[in-house]
Amino acid sequence: MSKLFKIAAVIAVTMFVLFLAAPTTAQANQCRPVKIAFSTPCFQTQMAPFEGSKLYKMQTEVIDMGKGMMDVSFYFVPKCLDDPIPCRIATLYVGGTVDCNTGTAVCD
Repeated sequence: MSKLFKIAAVIAVTMFVLFLAAPTTAQANQCRPVKIAFSTPCFQTQMAPFEGSKLYKMQTEVIDMGKGMMDVSFYFVPKCLDDPIPCRIATLYVGGTVDCNTGTAVCD
Protein backbone atom coordinates (compact mmCIF):
# COMPACT_ATOMS: atom_id res chain seq x y z
CA MET A 1 0.00 0.00 0.00
CA SER A 2 2.83 2.41 0.74
CA LYS A 3 4.25 1.86 -2.76
CA LEU A 4 0.90 2.86 -4.28
CA PHE A 5 0.77 5.88 -1.96
CA LYS A 6 4.26 6.99 -3.09
CA ILE A 7 3.32 6.70 -6.77
CA ALA A 8 0.11 8.66 -6.20
CA ALA A 9 2.04 11.34 -4.28
CA VAL A 10 4.61 11.70 -7.08
CA ILE A 11 1.82 12.01 -9.67
CA ALA A 12 -0.03 14.57 -7.53
CA VAL A 13 3.09 16.70 -7.02
CA THR A 14 3.93 16.51 -10.73
CA MET A 15 0.41 17.59 -11.71
CA PHE A 16 0.53 20.46 -9.21
CA VAL A 17 3.87 21.72 -10.59
CA LEU A 18 2.58 21.48 -14.18
CA PHE A 19 -0.57 23.36 -13.19
CA LEU A 20 1.49 26.19 -11.67
CA ALA A 21 3.84 26.36 -14.65
CA ALA A 22 1.11 26.50 -17.32
CA PRO A 23 0.14 30.03 -18.37
CA THR A 24 -3.43 30.97 -17.64
CA THR A 25 -5.73 32.38 -20.29
CA ALA A 26 -5.38 35.85 -18.77
CA GLN A 27 -1.58 35.63 -18.92
CA ALA A 28 -1.62 34.38 -22.51
CA ASN A 29 -3.89 37.24 -23.62
CA GLN A 30 -2.11 40.11 -21.86
CA CYS A 31 -1.37 41.80 -25.16
CA ARG A 32 -4.30 43.74 -26.52
CA PRO A 33 -3.13 44.50 -30.09
CA VAL A 34 -6.31 46.32 -31.16
CA LYS A 35 -6.15 48.58 -28.10
CA ILE A 36 -2.46 49.31 -28.72
CA ALA A 37 -3.19 50.12 -32.38
CA PHE A 38 -6.06 52.46 -31.44
CA SER A 39 -3.76 54.39 -29.09
CA THR A 40 -1.00 54.85 -31.68
CA PRO A 41 -0.92 58.26 -33.43
CA CYS A 42 -0.39 56.87 -36.94
CA PHE A 43 -3.48 54.64 -36.63
CA GLN A 44 -5.50 57.53 -35.14
CA THR A 45 -4.54 59.82 -38.03
CA GLN A 46 -5.44 57.27 -40.72
CA MET A 47 -8.73 56.26 -39.05
CA ALA A 48 -9.91 59.79 -38.15
CA PRO A 49 -11.83 60.36 -41.43
CA PHE A 50 -13.98 57.28 -40.75
CA GLU A 51 -14.81 57.92 -37.09
CA GLY A 52 -18.53 58.38 -36.69
CA SER A 53 -19.13 57.78 -40.40
CA LYS A 54 -22.50 56.26 -41.18
CA LEU A 55 -21.26 55.02 -44.56
CA TYR A 56 -18.87 52.36 -43.27
CA LYS A 57 -18.84 49.46 -40.83
CA MET A 58 -15.48 48.56 -39.35
CA GLN A 59 -14.12 45.03 -39.34
CA THR A 60 -10.99 44.08 -37.42
CA GLU A 61 -8.52 41.27 -38.10
CA VAL A 62 -5.57 40.26 -35.91
CA ILE A 63 -2.97 37.75 -37.09
CA ASP A 64 -0.33 36.38 -34.71
CA MET A 65 3.01 36.51 -36.51
CA GLY A 66 4.93 34.91 -33.63
CA LYS A 67 7.53 36.22 -31.17
CA GLY A 68 5.06 38.77 -29.78
CA MET A 69 4.35 40.42 -33.14
CA MET A 70 0.74 40.89 -34.31
CA ASP A 71 -0.55 42.10 -37.66
CA VAL A 72 -3.58 44.34 -37.02
CA SER A 73 -5.93 45.30 -39.87
CA PHE A 74 -8.98 47.55 -39.85
CA TYR A 75 -11.29 47.32 -42.86
CA PHE A 76 -13.90 49.98 -43.46
CA VAL A 77 -16.58 48.25 -45.51
CA PRO A 78 -19.30 50.38 -47.12
CA LYS A 79 -22.70 49.61 -45.61
CA CYS A 80 -24.31 50.03 -49.02
CA LEU A 81 -22.65 46.81 -50.24
CA ASP A 82 -25.49 44.98 -48.49
CA ASP A 83 -28.15 46.92 -50.42
CA PRO A 84 -30.20 45.20 -53.17
CA ILE A 85 -28.26 47.28 -55.67
CA PRO A 86 -24.71 47.41 -54.25
CA CYS A 87 -22.80 50.67 -54.37
CA ARG A 88 -19.42 51.10 -55.96
CA ILE A 89 -17.58 52.48 -52.95
CA ALA A 90 -14.26 50.78 -52.20
CA THR A 91 -13.44 49.04 -48.94
CA LEU A 92 -10.70 50.98 -47.18
CA TYR A 93 -7.81 49.53 -45.18
CA VAL A 94 -5.76 50.76 -42.24
CA GLY A 95 -3.17 48.39 -40.83
CA GLY A 96 0.15 47.82 -39.24
CA THR A 97 2.21 45.72 -36.89
CA VAL A 98 1.93 45.66 -33.10
CA ASP A 99 4.88 44.57 -30.98
CA CYS A 100 3.37 43.04 -27.84
CA ASN A 101 6.81 42.89 -26.21
CA THR A 102 7.14 46.68 -26.16
CA GLY A 103 3.49 47.73 -26.48
CA THR A 104 4.17 49.77 -29.62
CA ALA A 105 2.73 49.79 -33.13
CA VAL A 106 3.95 50.76 -36.58
CA CYS A 107 1.53 51.57 -39.43
CA ASP A 108 1.88 50.20 -42.94
